[in-house]
Amino acid sequence: MLPNKVVTSACCLIPPDDLWGPIQEIRQKFDKSFQRWPPHVNLLYPFVPERDFVVAKAKAELVVSKLPSFRITLSKFSIFEHGKSCTVFLDPIVEPTGAIESTYEALESAFPFCSDLKERGNGRFHGHLTVAQFKDTKTAKAMISTWSKAWRPVIWDVTSVCFIARRGESAFSVKHTLALGTSKDADDIRFSKDDADSRFYVPGQAMEHELRVETVEEIGSDAPVSVEKSDSTEVARRDEPKLISRAIPSSRNPSIAWPDGEVGTALTRIDAWLTTMAVQHRDKLPKTRTKLLAAIKKLCIVRQKPLTGQLVCLRLAEEKLIAIHGDSVEYLQKDSDSKPLPKFEDNPYGWRMTAEEKILARCRAWVRNPSNVPKSKDTLERSLDQLSELKTGLDDAVVVAMLAGLDICHILDDREETVQYNL
Repeated sequence: MLPNKVVTSACCLIPPDDLWGPIQEIRQKFDKSFQRWPPHVNLLYPFVPERDFVVAKAKAELVVSKLPSFRITLSKFSIFEHGKSCTVFLDPIVEPTGAIESTYEALESAFPFCSDLKERGNGRFHGHLTVAQFKDTKTAKAMISTWSKAWRPVIWDVTSVCFIARRGESAFSVKHTLALGTSKDADDIRFSKDDADSRFYVPGQAMEHELRVETVEEIGSDAPVSVEKSDSTEVARRDEPKLISRAIPSSRNPSIAWPDGEVGTALTRIDAWLTTMAVQHRDKLPKTRTKLLAAIKKLCIVRQKPLTGQLVCLRLAEEKLIAIHGDSVEYLQKDSDSKPLPKFEDNPYGWRMTAEEKILARCRAWVRNPSNVPKSKDTLERSLDQLSELKTGLDDAVVVAMLAGLDICHILDDREETVQYNL
C-alpha cells in the first residue's frame, strides 16, 4: 500500500491574481471546476493530505529551493480528447524550455507516489491550464477558433509553487507557497526511489533513518535523553529541567509562521526544552547535529491516524474476515486461541511495511482473536479506531530543516556539523 494521498490537495503553479481576468472569463462559462479550482497548472495531484503539509513543505523545499524561476506564456489553446468528450487547455510555452518538466521531476523525486499525472500521460508529464470541457471535438475547435481571435498572451514569471487544499465541498485555497531558487547551494537534490514508502524520508537516509512507528502505549516519557561522559564511560541520563514556555514560540522572527497541529506541538516542545537549557544549562546544549537529534528524539514524536476505524472495518469486510449485517457483525475467521497483538515493527513478509499496512496487520490479528467479539458495528469501529492511532517519529533531516526554517538553530557546514543556536 502506498503512502496516503487525497484528491482534496495538490501541488501546483498558480498565476498572479492580476492575470486571472481573461482566463476566468472563459472558465466561468465552460469549466465545470470553476467554483472549486483557481486557474492552475497541476504538478502533483492527488497529493498528500493537508494534515501532512508542514512535513511535506520541509521536504519539498529541499528540492524547489534549488530550482530556478522561469517564464510561462499562455498563448495557445489545445485539446485533450477523452473518447466522446474533450478538455480544452492553455498549453504553456516555457522559457527556458523544459523548466516545468524539471520542476515536476524534482517534486516527483520527493513524492514518487504522487506521479498520477505522469502515469495518465503514458509516462510523460504535460503541464497545462484547463479552461473548458466539451462533449465533442467539433464544438471545442469552433470555440478555440473564436477565442484565439481576441486572445492576448498571458505572460507569467513563475517564482514559486503552491500547496493547495480544500475541505468538504469548499473551494481550494493556498496553504503554503514555496519559493524557487532561494538556496545558494547549486547542487541538485533528488530523492531515492526507495523513499516511496514514507512521506518523511529524505535523500540518502531512507534506510538509515526510517520512519519509526509506535503504538501510543509504547511511547515513554517525553523527557529527552542526552549523553555525558563520566571518566571514560558514556552514561545516559535524562534531563528534566522545568520547561520555560514561550507565549509566541517564533518570537525570534515574528514573520515566520509557526506550524499548526501535531508537528507544531512537537516543535513547541523542542523550542521550550532548548530555551530552558539555554537559560539554565547553556553549556550543556547539544553541540553537534548528532547530539541534538539524540537529545530531542522523544520530542519529535507526533500522532497520526492514517486510517479510521470505519475504513479498517470496510477493508476487513472486503477481506472476508468479518461480515456486516446492518448494525451487527459476524466474525468469519477466528483463531483457535488468543495471541498477543503484533508490534508495529513486526513484519513476517520481509519487506518494509507502510503505516497503513502495519495498522491493518494489527487490526486483522485483533478481530481474529476469539476474545474480541464486539457485537455492533459501531462498537467494532470504535475499537479499530483506537488501534489505528500511531505515533510517528519525524525524520531527522526534516526536523533539522524545520528548526532552521523557524530560526531556532542552524547546522554549520563543517566537519562536526556544529549547531548554532538563536536562543
